[in-house]
Amino acid sequence: MSQPEKITCPHKTVATRAGLGWIGKNCLLVTLQYGPAVRISSLLTNAPLECNKAIDDSRCGECRVCVEHCPARALKGTLWNTGVQREDIVNVEKCYKKQNEIMYEHTGIEKDLCGKCFAMCVYAQKHCTQ
Repeated sequence: MSQPEKITCPHKTVATRAGLGWIGKNCLLVTLQYGPAVRISSLLTNAPLECNKAIDDSRCGECRVCVEHCPARALKGTLWNTGVQREDIVNVEKCYKKQNEIMYEHTGIEKDLCGKCFAMCVYAQKHCTQ
């Protein structure tokens, strides 16, 4: 008996379909209220729950704050929509490499952690300064 085809369903995709936010130029889920300062998880159900209208396009507009603050220069400045692939938004290899360099330089620990694009997002700034 053959195995069923594995289908991936990223949490960010579920969130955009539920109308919670959009994918920013930093390739993170961005919400109006908290920017990318959210942790998400997904639960698939057929329960009759109400949700917002799906979000199909970025609301980042001309903003490039995250792109300009990326120390890896890994963000391409691409406006997301449902047809855009992750590779069109961010060079993941450059991002992880720079994250490891920064973390090792500051702590001696090899770990991929940076957060500049997260912290500089204007939507996160609104939430964090309230």
